[in-house]
Amino acid sequence: MAKVALRVNDAGKLEGLTPADDRAYARFKKKLGLMRPGDTISFEHRFRALPGWP
Repeated sequence: MAKVALRVNDAGKLEGLTPADDRAYARFKKKLGLMRPGDTISFEHRFRALPGWP
């Protein structure tokens, strides 16, 4: 399973934390755009625990 670290840039858009993350995120977005009715995709996410963050 690929791991990708994302952040919100100054324009409010998601982008990869590193160039490799950016490429992996671009591949993921492309796959989402190619999905047809009835296709499925699954992914896992995890939010980093930050002190004082709800």
